[in-house]
Amino acid sequence: MFIILNTFLVISSVIFWPFAANDSFLAIKEAVFVLGALSLFSYSFCCQSFFSLRNPFLATGLFYIALGFVYFFYSSFITANGKVIWNFWNFRPTVSVLCGILIIKLLYECASTKDWVDTGKVIAWLGGIFALYSIFQYFSIDQIFKNEKILYVNGHFDRKLQMVSFFGSVFLTSGFLALCAPMCLIFKDLRYKFFYVAILIALILLDKTMALASFGTGLVVYLLMNRSWVKLILLILIFITGGIFYAFYNPEFFSLTGRVELWKITWNKFLEAPFFGHGLGSFEMFQFKPGNTVTFFAHNEYLQILFDIGIVGFSIFVLFVVDLFKRIFVSENNILLIGYIAGLISFLVLCLGSFPLRIAPLALIAVIYTAGILSQTKGAIHE
Repeated sequence: MFIILNTFLVISSVIFWPFAANDSFLAIKEAVFVLGALSLFSYSFCCQSFFSLRNPFLATGLFYIALGFVYFFYSSFITANGKVIWNFWNFRPTVSVLCGILIIKLLYECASTKDWVDTGKVIAWLGGIFALYSIFQYFSIDQIFKNEKILYVNGHFDRKLQMVSFFGSVFLTSGFLALCAPMCLIFKDLRYKFFYVAILIALILLDKTMALASFGTGLVVYLLMNRSWVKLILLILIFITGGIFYAFYNPEFFSLTGRVELWKITWNKFLEAPFFGHGLGSFEMFQFKPGNTVTFFAHNEYLQILFDIGIVGFSIFVLFVVDLFKRIFVSENNILLIGYIAGLISFLVLCLGSFPLRIAPLALIAVIYTAGILSQTKGAIHE
């Protein structure tokens, strides 16, 4: 089963479709994500399982998403004038969420420790390869995705805009690298340390605030859970000193680049349907325009979850996360579990200023981290 999982993780990360009219990267990655989930589900009929995942929050979340899908999808099929409407905005994210929950259940029930080790290595290798590739792009060695029209800012050539890897975006590339980084910390082989350094160099060159914050948080969590107090204190001092220096060197680094205005608009619209939200995937339909550009993401996953599925759905999500951390606190830590915890917390930090749940490879890594923690904490809480 994990051969299938790792294969689709790699494919969803690197695949692109150059012949697409609008989106050459994200839609095809989402398609691979769904195909991978259904392939895992198909294979599960041949997989012997000795465990059954019992999680009331996942069960409630699944039922709540299904209710929302029935309401928002089917109720809009017939309008007042009798025309049939294909509710695409609700269909795509609903399928993706259901597939994500399905993957968590299947991995929990069929995984062994060796499977989680192998998957961690795959994620580390992906991070290292993508980091090296994006560094090559920075120095204009790669010409595959070069687009001269977007490489200039105010008339000046900006090298980091070349670092799109296989995501078509420097923003998404930086987020992907930050999420892969914690897996490089838990293996002793020198190659993984090299990958980690390559990821750090790539993130510095990419110069994206949330990705660096996610990367730094993962490292802090790793040192904290390993009780490496001297290294942790030294790291915090480096972060503070480096942050002060960089604030003078590049004041825009700590700016929210228009996000505050977007968050205000999103919040005000959320208040129109606070309890059940506007429907999963509805944010894209409203096409908010806080500046000169239409945005399809709130650049804050927690705010967008509130917007889409309301206080009820958000409460289910929070309860699931709280239950997950409760498992962690009552479990005996090991280096593998620490790596997965650091990875998940890095993801939660990235969600504060990005939209990783909307990007298939990033969401898949979060699903793997979640399933890995659940699997490695079996028996921590009565199931």
